[in-house]
This record gives sequence, structure tokens and C-alpha cells, in this order.
Amino acid sequence: MLMILLASWLRVGNLAALRLGHSLVRRGDCWWVVFEARQTKNRRPINLPLPAELTPMIGRYLGVWRPVLLPRPGMPDAGVCSDPGFLWLGRYGGMFGPKKVNKRINEVTHRELGQALNPHLFRKLMPTELAIADPAHVGIAQPLLGHASYDTTQTYYNLAQAIDAARRVQTTLAMLRQTPSKG
Repeated sequence: MLMILLASWLRVGNLAALRLGHSLVRRGDCWWVVFEARQTKNRRPINLPLPAELTPMIGRYLGVWRPVLLPRPGMPDAGVCSDPGFLWLGRYGGMFGPKKVNKRINEVTHRELGQALNPHLFRKLMPTELAIADPAHVGIAQPLLGHASYDTTQTYYNLAQAIDAARRVQTTLAMLRQTPSKG
């Protein structure tokens, strides 16, 4: 989940809605995220290749872990025990919805990083990193995030100025702590 989120900057609703053969499609050696305009919040289509490095990870999930979650006879809501096609499956084989995806990402990031990171924060990482590491190309963040206006990207998603300001405050505080008090 995290690797796809880091590579695609999907909103949590689209991440949860990934379906094999529909919105997650294998094309050659890579997987593609494909959503029609009507399936996205901003009514803009998504047609994005995932990095080839994710192909073996997705293959392992599909071959080893996802089958364990598929509905089986005797499970609640198993119905006719067919595969619903969703990439992320809940305990009983149904769709792992946006709220559960959000909760799971928060749990995993808290466990692994000591800080819960919600899925929407991952959308802020890319424009922020671009602004810090390659400010001349920060404008590419707007179409990658699917924003109609660069102002939206700059105002709500680029945290580079806030990070810079926080670093300046920390530097000032450190200097003040080192200055002997007059008293």
C-alpha cells in the first residue's frame, strides 16, 4: 500500500478502489493505475505507470497474500465465494474501504516510523521534495497531483516554506540556548 501510495500520490478513495484488470492493469513488465475522469475527485483521468521495481512486490502480494484474504465458504458475506477483484481485501474478502486503508496506513507508519502519517500527507511529500531538491521543476507537481490550478498545489501541498521556517526557528533557538545569560 505504502509503496503504491509513494509512487502514485493517489487519494485514499482511489487507492482503496484499485481493482485488478480495471484500475490496476498490467502492461508488459509494469503495473499501471488507470481511473476514468468520473472515478476521481477532480474529474481528471489518471493513467500512471508504477515503477518497475514494484512489479515483484505486487506479484508477491497477488500470489501469496491476497489469496489468503479471498472469500471462502463459511466466511461472513462470502456469497458465492467469487473474487471481487479489489486489490486490497478485508478480513472476509470484501473491499478494504478508504477508512480502513487510512487506519492501516496510520498504524503501519506509527509502528515503523514512530509517527502516524495519514495517506493524504503522502500527496504533500512530492511537491515539498521537489521544492526543496529541484525548485526549478516544482511546477510538474500540479499535473501529477491532478490539480486544476498551480495555486492549489503551492498553497496546500508544498510544505517546503514551512519546513524552511521551522529550520530557521530551530537554529535561532539553538543559538539562544548557547548564548550565556546576562544576569
